[in-house]
Amino acid sequence: MNKTLLLSLLASTCLISCINSVRITTPEADATKIQRAFKQCKSAKDVDKAADLWRAYVDAYQEAAYEGKITAEDVKDFVMKAGYNEYQIEAEKAYFLNGLND
Repeated sequence: MNKTLLLSLLASTCLISCINSVRITTPEADATKIQRAFKQCKSAKDVDKAADLWRAYVDAYQEAAYEGKITAEDVKDFVMKAGYNEYQIEAEKAYFLNGLND
C-alpha cells in the first residue's frame, strides 16, 4: 500500500513538473528571460515558443501566489517588467506572418 501511494505521488509530481516546467526566481530575472526570448524571435514559430514560455511563467507566478509562496505584488512586478500581454504577442506574431520583417 505504501508503494502504491509513493508511486502515485511520484507520477503526479512528474506530471506537474512536465506541465509547469519553469521555476520562478525573481520578477526581474524572469522578466529578463521573457524579453530575451521575444528579442531572439526570427519567425512566427519562434514567437509561439516565446509566448508559451511567457504563459508558463504567468501560470507559475499565479500558482505561487495562490499557494501563498509569493505576493500579488510579485506577480504584478513580473507582468509589468516582462512587458508583454496577449495583444502584444499577437502583434509580434503578425509582424512575421505579414512579411513585415523583410
